[in-house]
Amino acid sequence: MPVIDDMDEFNEYLKKELIADRQRKHSSKDKLIARLWEDDLNKLLVLPTTPKEIVRTETAIVNKYGEFKIDNNPYHVGIVHPHQKLFLKVYWDKIIAYDQYGEELLTQIPRKYVQQTGKIDWQSELKIFKNKPRAIEHATYLKALPVKVKEYLLSDNLSTRRERIKILLTLLTDYSITEINTAISTGLNTNRTSLSDIKAILYYQRTENKQNRPIEESFSPESVVNWQPVLADYNKLCQEVIS
Repeated sequence: MPVIDDMDEFNEYLKKELIADRQRKHSSKDKLIARLWEDDLNKLLVLPTTPKEIVRTETAIVNKYGEFKIDNNPYHVGIVHPHQKLFLKVYWDKIIAYDQYGEELLTQIPRKYVQQTGKIDWQSELKIFKNKPRAIEHATYLKALPVKVKEYLLSDNLSTRRERIKILLTLLTDYSITEINTAISTGLNTNRTSLSDIKAILYYQRTENKQNRPIEESFSPESVVNWQPVLADYNKLCQEVIS
């Protein structure tokens, strides 16, 4: 075997050697390996053109909060009626919920072990608690809420809790749950928790790191645009004038 440093060249060499090796008789079949390979090819099945869908189907009935259980884990569908029947397609990483006839797609929910807060439709999940503020303590996705948002919502005063749920629903129209969590953290530390207060904090968050860009124009000479004043020379000139 020749010495080959390049891996592609080695693979090509090995391929040619293996093809050539088919032209010898099999040790026990008394036929050429190439002929046996052709016989095997005629018996091989064609691979499917579409991947196999690994899924199981189930039915469920939601409770009065729009929740159902799969593998003892509760899941919430925000756009159903209490005690509505569902047809479910259960995958390893998600659950797809349809109406009871499997015709209308209602929602897609991540499984608990792959749950990410950024993928949860928080408006749908929280809307049901707008008029049931006490029930939010038992919400399916309460554990997935960022810490400060959870602290903000779980006020002991039910009127305050109801108002804050409405505030959060309003903010979720324009901001992510991560942005809102940071703003609420600032608001709780400074006792600024109204809608206008948190909106102001969110606006500041989005603008504080933005830098003003120079005006793009082509009229100024390049020597002027790139000029960097040397302040040491200016200070020296001032000293000479004073003296």
